[in-house]
Amino acid sequence: RAVMQTVDLYQEHVTRLRGKLEALLAMYWPEVTHHLELDSASLLELLMAMGGPREVAQRPQEGEQVLKRVGVQFLKAETIAHVVESARQSLGVEMILEEKEALCGVAREMRRALTEMARAQSKIRALTEAEPVVQRLKAVFGHVTAAVLLATVGDPNEFSSASAYVKAAGLNLKVHQSGKHKGKLRITKRGSSTARRYLYLASLRAIQRYEHVRAWYERKVVRDGNIKKKAIIAIMRKLLRAAFHVARGAEFEETQLLDTRRLNLAVEPREPMNRNCEKRRRRWLSLQ
Repeated sequence: RAVMQTVDLYQEHVTRLRGKLEALLAMYWPEVTHHLELDSASLLELLMAMGGPREVAQRPQEGEQVLKRVGVQFLKAETIAHVVESARQSLGVEMILEEKEALCGVAREMRRALTEMARAQSKIRALTEAEPVVQRLKAVFGHVTAAVLLATVGDPNEFSSASAYVKAAGLNLKVHQSGKHKGKLRITKRGSSTARRYLYLASLRAIQRYEHVRAWYERKVVRDGNIKKKAIIAIMRKLLRAAFHVARGAEFEETQLLDTRRLNLAVEPREPMNRNCEKRRRRWLSLQ
């Protein structure tokens, strides 16, 4: 939990710095964000080394060397060429010396904060490397998120049901009503807000990674009147219910999170299920 507080500290710092960097680049070099992410090491190192688009345009070979050194094999030669070309044709405001120093300072501090956050996350992995529950749950969420859930919500094996585990994370549903007034169905938000934040990010990754989850998400967004947050929260609840069973030895399969028969997607044929497996599958499909 102490290491998680360190991660949160730097995460908040990075979020603030990302906003400042985005505003500065929108003024001085708006084209570069079409090719490099704001928090990418390549962009931050380029700004720290060169200062701005004018320097990159004047010394393109030096800029390319910085990007190649930091990006290694992950940064394509085409992307590097686009970044250098965007510096030559940038429509941003030309910077004075003090503005360059300010931009470099933000990039340097953001690079430091990202490095410290990554170091703390590595420590979380090391502390939970021998924890069997985390090793099982990382198939659902990833190592860091699994460790966060264990520290903030608890061991799923200690809960009597999947619904109890969902409730401990503050994702159970309730309706605020008084007399004739009946409010909307909302989550209770009890328990750890840190757990819900990591679950939110895990849900976004699941939408991006799994075809069936993405198809279900898109259909629910349309069904709910283009409200994306409700669909994401529903996936968070589904992932937690899946974690409850995975912690008990079940194998994680994204197709068991939802009823794939309604998605019109091809599903690989399965082995016939015994009665216990069928019951477990139905429990997973029961979440709306």
